[in-house]
Amino acid sequence: MSPRKRTDQRGEKSTALINRTKTSLVNLTAIATNVSYWNWYGFPGVYTASYMLIEVVGFVLVGVAAGLVLRKRSPAV
Repeated sequence: MSPRKRTDQRGEKSTALINRTKTSLVNLTAIATNVSYWNWYGFPGVYTASYMLIEVVGFVLVGVAAGLVLRKRSPAV
């Protein structure tokens, strides 16, 4: 007996749009919270870029952890 594929009612285009929106929000958050430090307070560019990367990686890790936790739940009917 083969496992059934999980079907998504939204479709592939909608899922891609949601993923792009999430990525844009993560990048916007990293920019909004760190570029002001670089611009107004004169933090070095390397520090600012590194801290932005740390925030993006943190968002990705939280997303992976949430995905692993929520995948184990049974869908509501």
